[in-house]
Parts: sequence; structure tokens; C-alpha cells
Amino acid sequence: MCGIYCKLYKSEDVQPNTRYEDKTTLLKHRGPDCQQVVYRKNVVMGHTRLAILDTRNAAAQPYKNDRAMLVFNGEIYNYRELATQYLTDIELQTTSDTEVLFELLNRMGTSAIAKLDGMFAFAYMNFVTQELIVARDISGIKPLYYIETDDAIEIASEIKSLDYVISREKLKDQIRVGAFQDSNLPYQNVTILEGGTQLTYSRHQAKSQLSTFANTLFFIDNSVFQRRKTQSLSSLVDELEMLVVNNVKSHLVSDAPLATLCSGGVDSSLISAIASQAVPLDLYHAGVDGGGGEEEYAEMVSKHLGKNIIYEKMTAEKYWSAFPYLTYISDLPIYHPNDVSLHCIASKAHCNGIKVMLSGEGADELFGGYSWHQRQMKQYRLARIFASKKSLLTRLSGDYAKTLRNGFEQFTVEDIANYMPLGLGYFDMSNDLMMRSFLFESQDFANWKRLSAIQEQFDTLATTAFEKHMLSAIHFNFYGHLGSILHRTDRILMANSIEGRVPFLTKEIIDFSMNLPLNLKINRRIRKDGKYLLKKLAERYLPEKVIYRPKAGFPVPMQEYVQPIERIFENGYVMEFTGMSLRMLKEFYSANPYLKFRMLALEVYGRIFIRHEDYRNIHIE
Repeated sequence: MCGIYCKLYKSEDVQPNTRYEDKTTLLKHRGPDCQQVVYRKNVVMGHTRLAILDTRNAAAQPYKNDRAMLVFNGEIYNYRELATQYLTDIELQTTSDTEVLFELLNRMGTSAIAKLDGMFAFAYMNFVTQELIVARDISGIKPLYYIETDDAIEIASEIKSLDYVISREKLKDQIRVGAFQDSNLPYQNVTILEGGTQLTYSRHQAKSQLSTFANTLFFIDNSVFQRRKTQSLSSLVDELEMLVVNNVKSHLVSDAPLATLCSGGVDSSLISAIASQAVPLDLYHAGVDGGGGEEEYAEMVSKHLGKNIIYEKMTAEKYWSAFPYLTYISDLPIYHPNDVSLHCIASKAHCNGIKVMLSGEGADELFGGYSWHQRQMKQYRLARIFASKKSLLTRLSGDYAKTLRNGFEQFTVEDIANYMPLGLGYFDMSNDLMMRSFLFESQDFANWKRLSAIQEQFDTLATTAFEKHMLSAIHFNFYGHLGSILHRTDRILMANSIEGRVPFLTKEIIDFSMNLPLNLKINRRIRKDGKYLLKKLAERYLPEKVIYRPKAGFPVPMQEYVQPIERIFENGYVMEFTGMSLRMLKEFYSANPYLKFRMLALEVYGRIFIRHEDYRNIHIE
């Protein structure tokens, strides 16, 4: 919907300065329709608007009166219901959710936030109480970062608008891990406001405070979980259908043109199918020149729904041409190789006048859709086999015959080899140890604390240790991995002045998914892939050939694209960062194209954010 900027001075009034206009202008791509900066007392707020609801100037931001001021990014999907319930005594001047949010905060303060259902990030200043309220939606769909010093608090939708300081030590994670997720950022002084969290600052008390207003773990309820275990499959599908249909419809409210992203996978195809029954729209698909993508399935969905589908096919030239700009937009080294595909199809949608696009993000995390979820199930069972460190031959006999009959046939030689990297007859380095070590990587135990909290909540369910373990493992992906996907979707669509909406990530659907037994997510007896219940719903809308096929996403031939790239490393940032000669650098990444991609992403990031080169002058070849 827009870009927001705010800076609060703790002990002095703010003075107008072109720096604040410049910082807001850096967010212009997020909102090209209107830009305003307002100074009042000790606060400056800036806003760039992508007009979606009530496109009149009356709904422009910063939204203010003589008592308070608000900058808000996102959509509140239940704003009409909230207005009916709490604001009937007020004559609203617009039909926008911005005004409803503003009046709710005026009336209820922080207690209003938990009542919101939507995707949002906002900063609100009440000049009467001298309190700043900053908040972000439960799933972290809309971005929000801040820097707090002794003198001020600075807040923005994107890091580039903040007075950031890069940490070269943290940048090593680009080579070690290949991604920056959640609170692990390559900056010394920038903090991401986590989903479901609010930051408040009281000038009277001269202190700030972080608190949680919503958490997906709050939805876990053993009584609901037990009821779902005995509920009929058809009634569960009916219940899920009602939730998905209603939430897709709420995501279609717009005064601007909209469309759907359709990869041809089950999640985006289901969203496209339900949305297309409610409003006229086109589907958009990112393919690959020369084939090898998912175009065949996207075409199948288009024909099944009787809807037009618009393609954009990736080439190596398009890929590397857009790469520097997307690095600039992301404020991070590129993580997902298919980011550029999404950018190219979003660019085409923008040229066609589209301002809103719906997609299927979140379904894999909520319903257990990743292939590694099945691998984790195998690893857990292998861990039980090897638990006492006896020899492999001993463990494969006698007392474990029942275990083998019940499931060992599902394990391949590769599974066992992956689980036993030492290649020994007994296993001395457990999968649990490796997982704990990985979670510690540059995270100061943040991820381990999060996983512990998740496990603690799922332990309240009356079920087996195995089911608790797997439900915890599946939900853990709701954070780091989903966060990187939501970051990618937001930055790339907003780079093209398009608002991305994700109907699966609403409170009702999250609540439903959190109390589903494991066999309704991954049903090993019927189909050995994930999202079992969601796919049963999809059978009502899509061809089975689309539903029951391997997961792919927006594929790009990354290895083919990256193989000839060499020249950009000459006298580049990575040589400086690593202290390697060009020859040593090539030897370092030559055997692994994925490592080379990481180094290339770091090279472009370093040139833009550390050497301050103009991304338009960076040529990848």
C-alpha cells in the first residue's frame, strides 16, 4: 500500500530538513501516487502512497488531527466490522481503513491492535499522552525496521531510509548461510520489529518497551485439537473451504485493478480459482525461456478456470540486468534465485495497470508442504533407532524388527547416509546436535529460544512425542523461512508499485491450521506428500494433475545462468572482503554454483551499500 517513515526525538522538537524528504523519497517506489512529510513538535512523519482504498486526497497520509498523527502501510481486512462495532458515534470522512485505524487508536490506544485482522505496519503518535505506538501484523507480512539511540527512534518500511551502519562481521553469514532472516541482519544498529509485536515509547517515562500483542502459538488449544482428530474429513474440508473462500473475498476489496500470481502450484492456483469466481481478473505467470518451468500447469489452471493468463519468460540477459536493482530494493544480498522472475512478471503487471496481486504464500508453513518436512519425519525415526549408539548391525536386528517392519522400508540408502555423515557403524553426532549448532549460527540463540517456545506450546497437546516434534518442526518454518519469502514478495512487488496480498496468512486460517493433527498435514498412509487437507479442498476447484505433482515454485536455471559470470569479481568487493586473489576466489567457488551465487549476491550488495556505486552502473558479466 505504501512506504512509511517516522523519527521521534526524545528531548527536543524536530526541525524541518530536506534530509527527511530525501529519506521519504527513497520509498517512492512503494507509493508513487502521493508523497507527504509532516513535522509536528518532536516528530516527523513521511508517507508515500499507493492508493488502493478510497483513492481521494482525503485519505492521504500522514493522517492527522490536532491530537495525533499516523503513518500506516497495509490493509485492515476487518475495518468495516470494527467501524460498525466501535465507531458508530463518529461520522467517518473517508471509506479507507486508514481513518478507521486512526480513530481506533485515538479511542483505545494499544488495546485496539489485537482486534486488527490484516497486514499492517504503522507508527502512531498521540501528542496528548506523548506516546508513540509502533506495531506490525502477526505474520510480519508488511516490513518495519527501527533504530533507537539515546536521542531518537527512527522507523521505516525499508532499511535504506534509516541511518544504518553495516556490520562486516555479520556479512560473513552470506557465505556461511546464504541468507539473512528475521533478526539476523547485516547491520550493527538496525532492529526488525517482529510480527505480532508492538513498540511503545512514552516521553513522560522516557523509556521504550517491546511487547507481544499476538502470537500464532496463542491459538494452540488441546480441546480443539482433540475434536479435530475425530472430526470427519468432509466436515474439515467444508470448514477450511469456508475460511479460505471468505478470506480470499476479503482480500479482493480494492478500488484499484487486481490480479493473481499463479505459479501452477496448488497454493497459488487455489487462490486464483476462488478469486476468479468472485471478480474478473487475469492470472500472471513467470516462466523460463526455452521451457523447464511450470508453464504447462499454469496453462492447465488457466484453461480449467476459463481465465486469461499472462506470461513473462526469463532469460539470462533479463536476469542479470535486473539483479543490481533488486539488490538495491531488498537492502540485503539476494537470497532466492527466483526473485528476478517475480520482478519481471510484476513489472509486466505494473505496465498493465495492476496495483494489487494475490498469491499463495504461507500455505506450506501452515499445512506442512515442504519436502524437508517428510525428511524430518524419517530423521526422527532414524534417531530413535540409533539412540543408544549401539552398532548399526545390532540396531538392525532383534528388538527393532517391529520398527523396521513398520517404516524402515521407507528409508533409502541416501536417507541413512545423510543421517550418518561419519559413515560409521554407530552414530556419534546426533541430528539434534547438528540442528542446535545450526540454529546458533549468528543468532545469539534467538532461533533456539524460538524453537523451545514452539515445542513448549505443542507439548500441551495430548498426543505422541513424534506428533509434537513434527508439528513443532513444521511451525518453526513459519518464522525464518517464511520471513524471507514475505520480504522477497513485499520488496519486489512494491518495487513495481504493486501491493501483494496473501490470503492464507489471516488469523482465522492460522488458528485453524495450528490445531490440525499431523495426519491432516502429512498423511503418510494415503499420500506421502504434504498439505493433505488443503489438497482435498483443492480437489473441489482444480484438476488432480495440478494438485498432486512435485512442488517447484518459480524455477530458474540458476546454475546455467551463473556459470559464465566471472568479470564482475575483478577488483570487486568480494576480493576486498575476503582478501583473496581473483584466482583463489575462483578456486573457492568453482565446484559449487550455489556458493558462487552467494558470492555474486555479496559482490553486488557490497558495491551498492558499502562502495556506494549506483546500481544502474553495475553490469554482471
